[in-house]
Amino acid sequence: MRTRFSFGAWGLICVLIATSVAVGQTRNSSARFPVYSNKKYGYINEQGQVVIQPRFDRIMNFSEGLAAVLQNSYWNYIDESGKVVIAVRSPKVRSFSEGLAAVMFGSTYGYIDKKGNVVIKPQFAVAFDFSEGLARVKLNGEWAFIDKSGRAVFVAPFDYVDDFRDGYAMVAKQLGNNNGGFTAGELKVSYIGKTGSLTPIGWWNAGSRFSGALAFVSKDPNIIAGFARDELIMDNLDISDPAHAFAKPVSYSFINVNGQTVFEGAYEQVQAFADHRAAVRIKGKWGYVNELGEMIIPPQFDAVEPFSEGMAFVKLNDEGYFIDTSGRVVFRTGASLITPFTNGLAYLLTCNVSPCQSLYVDKQGRIVWQGVHGNTN
Repeated sequence: MRTRFSFGAWGLICVLIATSVAVGQTRNSSARFPVYSNKKYGYINEQGQVVIQPRFDRIMNFSEGLAAVLQNSYWNYIDESGKVVIAVRSPKVRSFSEGLAAVMFGSTYGYIDKKGNVVIKPQFAVAFDFSEGLARVKLNGEWAFIDKSGRAVFVAPFDYVDDFRDGYAMVAKQLGNNNGGFTAGELKVSYIGKTGSLTPIGWWNAGSRFSGALAFVSKDPNIIAGFARDELIMDNLDISDPAHAFAKPVSYSFINVNGQTVFEGAYEQVQAFADHRAAVRIKGKWGYVNELGEMIIPPQFDAVEPFSEGMAFVKLNDEGYFIDTSGRVVFRTGASLITPFTNGLAYLLTCNVSPCQSLYVDKQGRIVWQGVHGNTN
């Protein structure tokens, strides 16, 4: 299960694409970027040079110097030279985070270290990455958080739990009758600390994970939370007027980790903070506010993505652009965004010709690699 924040059709489409391809990677000294060639997957460097020849059936992004690769129906881990260094031969794995990776053995997950040693025995039906020293898992049908020894620090009796960010994890719980749909008031979100206790922030119709020590929350009846395909969705869904669901402003509070309101605003849609900026939609156009709620890039775009490494992808009149933090257009692109800038490159998709083409571009808009598009995760 992934937490997905849906902010309208364009944002949801981009998120859906991103989950099927290379979805960001941990910054490291020698970055590797997934590529697809001759029906196999490999990696390039920042200059677009192939550094690990395409020979894998599927691949994941490098994280902490290692990447999971699939060959002959099994996953193993390679180093930055392409050498298999951990041969786990598992049907399901996750990337390394804080020195450990979740790996399926048989029908349950355990955790291995970077030498391939099993350090937390297989016992979990679901297991996620470590974040701030804790990992969320499902044990005996319940959500729990474990530490790096495998000890269950606390059970989380909620319908959904997220990773810890800035010391807090978002949770969701059914507080009323549930038919699996999006009826206002069915599902509420809140936050827990690292003891598992609910914070004084309270329950809300919707909210976001903390980013840069800020999160948005709302009790406005026009924004609600629910599940779709086992994923947590939160959006401005006016069920009384679905044709204009995203046209009605919603009251949001942006709070800090103490639960204090930093600023409030009425927006048709919002995105979580990234690079100290949050995208907001007003009267059908998107702009960006800073951490004080000041509009620093006026609403003017038809669609936007969060900032990453000082750049953001935006659309205006069906044209794509990358802008800097002042709102200045750095370069135009006819492609669609797949992943934002990470380690100096952004991953784009263009379907002007068949088959669709994948592009990696640098921050000047130069194409450093181009090839046939393939799903890499």
